[in-house]
Amino acid sequence: MSSLSHERLFFALYPPKSLRQAIYMTGQQQNIEGKQNAPELLHMTLAFLGNVASSEVEGVIDAVKPLARLTGFTLQLTQCTVWKKPRLVCLTPDDPPAALTHCVQQLTQLLLPCGYRADKRPYSPHVTLVRHYPKEAEIGNTRLNVPLTWEVDSFCLMRSENTSTELRYQLVQRWFFAT
Repeated sequence: MSSLSHERLFFALYPPKSLRQAIYMTGQQQNIEGKQNAPELLHMTLAFLGNVASSEVEGVIDAVKPLARLTGFTLQLTQCTVWKKPRLVCLTPDDPPAALTHCVQQLTQLLLPCGYRADKRPYSPHVTLVRHYPKEAEIGNTRLNVPLTWEVDSFCLMRSENTSTELRYQLVQRWFFAT
């Protein structure tokens, strides 16, 4: 555990290294100015917890253990989607699998007793490729020629550390789904 009194935490799907590299290359091929996420930062957030007291992290870990009873699923990332207001370029699925939606719903229910407040906006699965693209950039959504297939077999609790020079994510715990 961190020596900090609070930890900035989120639950995510974290792709295997080969898929992270393919996602990264897809981002580079878009030729969009901005801050491209490094391969080790590529993930799909399931639930953002924000600042959690270090003394409460073990309780969060215990609370979500039942989620590992779910089975893994296949996710197809099919398009580069531009979100203009936060100035993000993301990979998204056309039609998120029901298993992903169920996973997020179950995770939310398991976290409620820990004080988690779910986002009021509907869940929008994505992997952020580029942040802070120029405001004046004229870019739009594009379909990938070849979708990226992700065999999702686990979920993770991640810690976010934002230093003055970089953003880092640290794996706190990984749970494998039932097979």
